[in-house]
This record gives sequence, C-alpha cells and structure tokens, in this order.
Amino acid sequence: MDSTELDMITSIQAAMALYEDRHCMGVRDTDPHNPGQYTDSYTWLTFKTIGDRSKNFGHGLRQLIEPRGYLAICAANRPE
Repeated sequence: MDSTELDMITSIQAAMALYEDRHCMGVRDTDPHNPGQYTDSYTWLTFKTIGDRSKNFGHGLRQLIEPRGYLAICAANRPE
C-alpha cells in the first residue's frame, strides 16, 4: 500500500468517525403510485451506516476472493 492510499483510507475513516450521525448519502424515494417515477424526498443514510456497510462488504469480499486475486464490479450507481 502506498502512502497515498494510506492517507485516503485514513481520511475516509476519520470522516466516518467524526460525522457518524450526519447525512452521507441520499437515496431518492420512488413514487408508490407511479412505478419508475421518483418523489422529491430522499431517504438519508448516515456516515456510520455507509461506513458499516462498506466495512462489512470488504470483509465479505476478503472471504470470497483468493489473496492476490482480481475482482471487477459492474453495477448501477446505487447504495446496495
């Protein structure tokens, strides 16, 4: 790991700890009466929630991927 990566990881972890109860990511709500349409409201996820999900996802990947293995993730821009 080079020093740039370490600094980035440290910065992200510090933000997760410092702002844990603040809004981090907003997910636009869908209109229950019009499938495929969105409302003007958002459901907010906190820094803590995003940090916990990221950590759990990373731990899961480490269980599935061999050391020095490769992984590509192709996905829509979504919190899941």
